[in-house]
Amino acid sequence: MAHTCRGTINLSTAHIDTEDSCNIVLSNGGRTYHLKANSEVERQRWVTALELAKAKAIRMRNNQSGTACFGVRTCNRTLLKTSS
Repeated sequence: MAHTCRGTINLSTAHIDTEDSCNIVLSNGGRTYHLKANSEVERQRWVTALELAKAKAIRMRNNQSGTACFGVRTCNRTLLKTSS
């Protein structure tokens, strides 16, 4: 099955939520990405990694005079759907 990239999301302003034991929701403005992990442990690892990347993106943005775009590419096979 072919996988395609659906775009990027600016983590410094993104909301990272969990729906249940395996699902993650990343949202930022008009874009929402639904991701599904294989297990609760894998979901927690993704959430931790995303939260760390978000904190780094915020630090980068605050340390620069311009706006830093530090996003995550969403071409992982766990992408379920994108809604605008």
